[in-house]
Amino acid sequence: MAHHKCYTPFLILSRILSRPEKNMCMTTARTVSHARIFQPDRNVLTYWTCTQHYTAYLKNLHAKHTPYYIKKCHFHIQPKISPQQATAILQKNESNHKFLDKNEVVKGFQSNQLEANHPIEDRRAQGRCKYTSGMLFGIFDGHAGPACAQAVCQRLFEYIALEILPFEDLKKTKIEMEKNKMLSLVEFFRHPNEYVSQDCHDLFLESIHKYLLDNLSVDHMDDIDIPDCLETAFDRLDKDLSSEAKKTTNSYLNEEALHIAISGACACVAYIRDSEIFLANTGDCRAVVGQKEADGSWTAVNLSEDHVQQNQNEVKRLKSAHPASEDISVLKNGRLLGELMPLRAFGDVRFKWSETDQRTIISALNPGHVLPKYYKTPPYLIATPEIKTHTITEKDKFMILASDGLWEMISTDKCIKLVGDFLQPQTMDDIHGLSLVQLQCRIKQRKDTLKPVDDNVATHLIRYALCGNGNKFKHDKLSTSLTLPKEISRSYRDDITVTVIFF
Repeated sequence: MAHHKCYTPFLILSRILSRPEKNMCMTTARTVSHARIFQPDRNVLTYWTCTQHYTAYLKNLHAKHTPYYIKKCHFHIQPKISPQQATAILQKNESNHKFLDKNEVVKGFQSNQLEANHPIEDRRAQGRCKYTSGMLFGIFDGHAGPACAQAVCQRLFEYIALEILPFEDLKKTKIEMEKNKMLSLVEFFRHPNEYVSQDCHDLFLESIHKYLLDNLSVDHMDDIDIPDCLETAFDRLDKDLSSEAKKTTNSYLNEEALHIAISGACACVAYIRDSEIFLANTGDCRAVVGQKEADGSWTAVNLSEDHVQQNQNEVKRLKSAHPASEDISVLKNGRLLGELMPLRAFGDVRFKWSETDQRTIISALNPGHVLPKYYKTPPYLIATPEIKTHTITEKDKFMILASDGLWEMISTDKCIKLVGDFLQPQTMDDIHGLSLVQLQCRIKQRKDTLKPVDDNVATHLIRYALCGNGNKFKHDKLSTSLTLPKEISRSYRDDITVTVIFF
């Protein structure tokens, strides 16, 4: 059967949004320069998302009666997909790992991601330190392109593993690294859509080798302070990314290194050793532990704080780093200097370099480069992580690491309950001896529990974020979300990346 083409306007330039429609949503892009926002005469650009509401709208819309404030941009709406097709899309990037060692505090993990940007800007990594005990899990949320997130994803674990390496092992590592040109200190667990970039590989080798030599040159320390190691590794990598972007070869800039430094990335990394979680967070990714209480209920324990305007402690830190005269300008419209949403990030040298460096280096690659407004006392942005520690107890059953694409759509408490019910669904076992009231309560709990469609709990969370409604999934909503044209999908939601670690 031939499908009839349906073309619809999705960009609506409205002079006054006196009656906001439920199928309109503002862009949530991290940077104003990255967002497609225009404000002629204070008009507001809204995005009409491709939903079922189009049909009713189109019946009343005729070209000759189109109001002056409508700007048409036509895209073909793809036909609805079946539940099986939707599931195939959701599950294509799944990753599952189980660890059989009973002495391991980490029993396994499940991970998945779904793109909204094209190409996807999120990255994820999981690995085991080869020469020390401990495992690493990370979520990296890029903005203004995937280049910085890709570099941080590939390199940060190596920097952390090097920083926590005992002093007596550094010389051995140096010999092996110089002999083999590159020595990976981390055994990575791979996943289906993994991409390994070779861009700036030589610069990476040079930087990490110098990092190793710098560590050899410092005084020997008996005890290793893990929080301090994580902070040092984060700061050192960000410093190296910046330095590499400034290097020239035969008077030519390295464009790939400059692309990495100009784009940005948030990072949330958990280092788990024995029964301790060391959580390092830069930006607005998030980590939360799920605890099961004695009565069977679930409690969320947040291990990170989003570095955004709503975090008052973060706002105080930012303002204290600059003159009081900049208190008003340092944060404009909820963004750093009116442009960047996260207040900590890797890369984003537009908010770190001096005016001179920006005009001589960035402008060489992009002649149209413009300094952020109110740019007076850089740097305005740091990659230094906020560190929290957590001791794993019998109550702790799992931990969720996810990019803000998930948290924008589901609360932490709801996520913990969804995973908890997924792992231990309500059953009608052991009902003998229950009173009528207790039995009715058990039946109600079972009815209120969402029945999973997926075997991977990360996919379960992503599915619920897209189409969950109470204890049901709405396929119409899911198929609409998964078939949005590439040109507007980012205006509807963000990339979503989730890793769930089991204890």
